[in-house]
Amino acid sequence: MGRGVRWLLGLLGVMLSFGAPSLAPAAEQSARGGVLSAGFGVDDGSAYKSGAGDGVYLWGEASTEYRFRVLRSARDEIVSWHPLWQSFRFAIRSDRPKSVVSFETAVRGRVDPDRGMFRGEALYVWADLAPAGRWVSVRLGRQLLVTQGGAGFLRMDGAKVRFTLHHLGVETYAGLPLRVLTVFDRAGEEFQTGWGRDWVYGLALMAVGLRHTQLRFGLEDQFRDGELSRRTLGVAFHKALFGRVNIRTELSADLLMRRVSEAMVGVDVRPAPWLEVGGGYEHWEPSFDVGTIWSVFATDPYDGFDARVGVQPVRWLRVAARGGARVYPKAITRDNVPRTEVGTAFAMQQASIRLAPVQFVSIELYERFVGGAGGEKVAGGATVSVRPLGRRLRIAVRGDVQQYGFDLQPQLAGKSGSLALQLEVRPTTWLRGSFTGQSLFSPWLKHQFSVSASLDLLLGAHLRRGQKEATAALGQWEPALVQAAALQEGPFRTLAPGLGLRPSGGAVKP
Repeated sequence: MGRGVRWLLGLLGVMLSFGAPSLAPAAEQSARGGVLSAGFGVDDGSAYKSGAGDGVYLWGEASTEYRFRVLRSARDEIVSWHPLWQSFRFAIRSDRPKSVVSFETAVRGRVDPDRGMFRGEALYVWADLAPAGRWVSVRLGRQLLVTQGGAGFLRMDGAKVRFTLHHLGVETYAGLPLRVLTVFDRAGEEFQTGWGRDWVYGLALMAVGLRHTQLRFGLEDQFRDGELSRRTLGVAFHKALFGRVNIRTELSADLLMRRVSEAMVGVDVRPAPWLEVGGGYEHWEPSFDVGTIWSVFATDPYDGFDARVGVQPVRWLRVAARGGARVYPKAITRDNVPRTEVGTAFAMQQASIRLAPVQFVSIELYERFVGGAGGEKVAGGATVSVRPLGRRLRIAVRGDVQQYGFDLQPQLAGKSGSLALQLEVRPTTWLRGSFTGQSLFSPWLKHQFSVSASLDLLLGAHLRRGQKEATAALGQWEPALVQAAALQEGPFRTLAPGLGLRPSGGAVKP
């Protein structure tokens, strides 16, 4: 273990020597506290806000969504379902010049009148502590982490500590993973969430403050019933060259099984301002438990290749195309039954055209073809979107149709499609409402109709000592203050190689 960590440190130092230095002005700005202010406004920008150390920032979000769905099954049975979801998020953060404490939580509940039950879940509840300014931070509680392995992230109850030493970041974490959501059932039933002798810990080394380079090494151990069940090593390296080339490489290895579970390399090039081209290779093998949700989507290893191109000769026209193939080692069905007629490869091709003849109207057309293992599918669709009233109202109509055929599943063959209407209104920066109606038809469900409506509130306030009127009137509330500046990511956060973000919220190009 010690030798492996020393090897990682040495290799990280070599790779950092090829990176560009961070900007000094960004380091000076990071000494301030504050947040980025964002809301449901018509523009995509955000404003940086900082206090003088005499108050706190509060922000909260409430979201309500109702769905009504009715369908006619292949047996001519009418099935209805109309659940109601409610979620809340709340955060508090000090406005001191160097923020040292913050708290954030999110909970969600669902009411299902058809089944007569209520379920609630705590999505995350954590507190951030920065006792040594911007170079040490601690996060305690239920949190979501980006990790190595097939899932790509980890949800756990535990602690994460991060040290930032100039261009080197060291992150370590440990806790109890949550394989399913924490559920509170009205009937008093209990659901296991991974608590017990199942726990996880990890260590990651990363490059910090490099405008053109992203680099991360990670080692993670997971335990099941008190015994080591998985040890994963992950490496990710992204590099920008000349302001026009982006190289992406990622690798994840299962050290216990002694195999590479994921490997990816890709190149994106912008030879001209109106042209983008790229391509890549990916190798993937399942490295998660069969009981996890990921096993529903993919179970078979494959090697994949893809290429893509995007052209935007004028502001109102964009054309994109993509194609690729996947190759499987064996010809088997989803239930692992050998069938040579299934084949071991399939190809995919898709293209789209986006038109914006005027500022508040956009039209998008697309087509897609899939052939080979798993059958053939030909699909096409269109979306028309209108944003009048200063883009505060959005009206969109979407339709699509597809033809599917597979000799091993003749009951699924045929035409299917959908037609949808969506309305969205943003009267203020802290309120958003939407309504969606959708009709679907398919050979196996015949017809399905659904309606959904949602209402979102997003509010924030800056409370100071001796200013009790800050929350007296709704008009004094600001759009939600949703993101701390330079608390977790250090003086300069890299969005993508060659594109950074200053704590003031402005993008910086190389």
